Amino acid sequence: ITGSWDLEKHRDNPKLMTWHIAKLPEFVQSEWGVLDTCSTTEHLVESRPTGEMFMVKLFRERNNFAEPVARMEHRQMMVFKLEEDEYPMPGGDGSAWPTIDIGDVCIFLSKSEAFCLQASFV
Repeated sequence: ITGSWDLEKHRDNPKLMTWHIAKLPEFVQSEWGVLDTCSTTEHLVESRPTGEMFMVKLFRERNNFAEPVARMEHRQMMVFKLEEDEYPMPGGDGSAWPTIDIGDVCIFLSKSEAFCLQASFV
């Protein structure tokens, strides 16, 4: 479960929105075991042209334990499309669905923020 705050809809009356992952991508059990040991970051990003919301989960792992200063390398990335439920369940206000095709949208992640642009403008 992750949360977000929609400043456009709830500016005067803050409401924390919680999202539950409706379905996880299919991996073999050993891959899930590796992902459990990874460092995870989540990025919420809105596509203004389409009005869609996405959550990007990045899994990073340490590459070399023998070195005094190890680097973190990307292991896996998952993109979920967020949809607000018409009738919210007790577990959250919306569902996060895994997606492979995000249409004509490019997602950019940086250290400061995540944003989307239409691919035709890039």
